[in-house]
Amino acid sequence: SYESPMSLEGKLGFVPEPNGRGTRGLLWSCVFTWILCLWVLFHINIPTPNESTRKVAGPKTWFFFLGIIGPEWVATMAFTQFRDAQQFVIQMLRQLPLTHWTPTQGFYCGMGGFAIIPPEGLPKQFPVNTQQLCWLIENGHVKPPTITLKEIRDKSKMDSLLKGFALVQTLWFAAQYIARNVQRLDTSTLEVMTISYIVSTLPFGLLWWRKPYDVDSPTLLEPHIWP
Repeated sequence: SYESPMSLEGKLGFVPEPNGRGTRGLLWSCVFTWILCLWVLFHINIPTPNESTRKVAGPKTWFFFLGIIGPEWVATMAFTQFRDAQQFVIQMLRQLPLTHWTPTQGFYCGMGGFAIIPPEGLPKQFPVNTQQLCWLIENGHVKPPTITLKEIRDKSKMDSLLKGFALVQTLWFAAQYIARNVQRLDTSTLEVMTISYIVSTLPFGLLWWRKPYDVDSPTLLEPHIWP
């Protein structure tokens, strides 16, 4: 009679894929979900003029492993950036009530999306954060940026479709895990660890939903009067 490897007592180790839930399939599903949760959903800031695109891969890899070790830290950072983007939009709407500012533009500014062109003799450009840009606009040193959502999306390397795919994959993995527990079926330690990453990474994935992804260069602003 046929006996599944999963039902044999005392046998641990590699489980062949054709006869049930194999080790290879479980490992691939969990690792793939990890990559989507951390690498795809993690949004880094725009590199400074001294950083090349190649150098950015180093910090992103470091943040990837940091997300594995301490995802709650990444979630805290995402919440802080989300809050700053919302506050920037409120400030801009107070200064320019007839304009249409969105959280995407707030995120874009907070991640170094705007840089000032300084006078000759100084470095080529330097980024400004949300508070600095609001101060420069309020005091008439720069004109309010006119970048549109379409222009920001064109600079971003990932659209909502890919973000949605990552979200669907994580939710599908979570649904399978819940279904196996409801049916009182065994789950592996790797699946338990993966579901814990899903729970901890979904918050910053949702908080960063409207943040541009992997933008290479900022929008340059020319000053009028230097303070």
